[in-house]
Amino acid sequence: MIVGLLNGILAMISFKNKRVRDVGCSLYILGSSMTTLITMIMFGLKFWILILAQMAFIVNRSFLSFQCYSIDFLLQICLNMNQWLNAFVAIERAIMILKGTRFSKRKSKQIAKLAIIILLIFIIGTTIHDPIYRRLIEEDEENDNEKRIWCIVTYPLSLETFNSFMQIFHVCVPFMINLISVVILITRKTRQQSTLQTYRTYKQIYKNNFDNIDICFLLQLYWLFLLYYV
Repeated sequence: MIVGLLNGILAMISFKNKRVRDVGCSLYILGSSMTTLITMIMFGLKFWILILAQMAFIVNRSFLSFQCYSIDFLLQICLNMNQWLNAFVAIERAIMILKGTRFSKRKSKQIAKLAIIILLIFIIGTTIHDPIYRRLIEEDEENDNEKRIWCIVTYPLSLETFNSFMQIFHVCVPFMINLISVVILITRKTRQQSTLQTYRTYKQIYKNNFDNIDICFLLQLYWLFLLYYV
């Protein structure tokens, strides 16, 4: 959680400068850093509320109901937003290298602002059913005669199918977009370099570019993929 908070804060500081935010890619990264920060805060709150509620330090049912409805809902939105924003970064990188000098920074920025708004509406629309079916249940402990309060969600069968589909969609589609974008970037860059570096074979250049893939980018993608299921 501390690493996630530092990552979000430092990224926001980096992209706070207007000179850095001259293309849409920087807006996506700024949005991703903001959702990362909110996600870590929500995870921290969820963890400590769970611990304190099980230790009976928090017994206010209204507060527990509110956090049951809100925190998990916000977590889903932030996690999905993060994955899609990183996918949009990959898309813009691919478009940038394909268009070359014909790439318009101003148009890219306009598209990014519109895309972020549409994406937020879409994600909220596909997860809005979650708080409706959440509720608190009390579990009696046989050993110590205490009651434990849990926040659970139960969907009807049709909605369960839709929810499962959307979860897979929000994970797999951004993952595939990132994967395809990486292939496009490597292939295009290799072709450009092969015309200039005639002393090296296409295979050698391709292997070198593959070895120099943005490791941080791939690690972030893997972290998001793992975090979603955790």
